[in-house]
Amino acid sequence: MPFDDASFDTVVCTFGLCAIPDIGSALDEIARVRRPSGRLILVDHVASSSRVARDVERAARGGHRTDRRGALLASSAH
Repeated sequence: MPFDDASFDTVVCTFGLCAIPDIGSALDEIARVRRPSGRLILVDHVASSSRVARDVERAARGGHRTDRRGALLASSAH
């Protein structure tokens, strides 16, 4: 992306990771342009087939899992 490092307080990715062939590079770019204390808003319609993207999605949900449609599964671990 044509932006300086740490340019944004918030980075938004909507319905994109499922369509990006090189998710690792995309996540590296997000991390590069987002300020260290910034937020990532990640919205997708399905659970990703990429383990890396699923790990990011799970971390963003506080460790909660989803089913293959992306629906949040209830967790008793609060």
